[in-house]
Amino acid sequence: MASNPTYIWFDGELKKFAEANVPFLNAGLHYGISVFEGIRCYATERGPAIFRLEEHADRLLDSAHILGFRDLPITRAHVVDAIHQAVAANGFAACYI
Repeated sequence: MASNPTYIWFDGELKKFAEANVPFLNAGLHYGISVFEGIRCYATERGPAIFRLEEHADRLLDSAHILGFRDLPITRAHVVDAIHQAVAANGFAACYI
C-alpha cells in the first residue's frame, strides 16, 4: 500500500504537497507543540472507508483544546471534510492519515 500524497490539506485548503511550506519559526516546528491523531483508511468494495473518522476528529480537537488552542477556526465538520477531500484528491484506496 503506497500512500505518498500528491495533495495535502494545509493551512485551510487542499494544496500540492510540494507547495506546502511550514515557516521556520512555526511553534509546532520550533517548540514541538502539536497534536496528533493516527487514522486508518481501508480499501473496501464500496471505496475507501476511514475508520471512526468522527471520533478521531473529536479527539484531535479535544487534544488541541487541552494544549491551549481554544480559538481554532475549525470544527469537527471541517476536519472530516478536509480528510475526505485529501484522500479523494490523492486517489487513495487505503492509507494512513
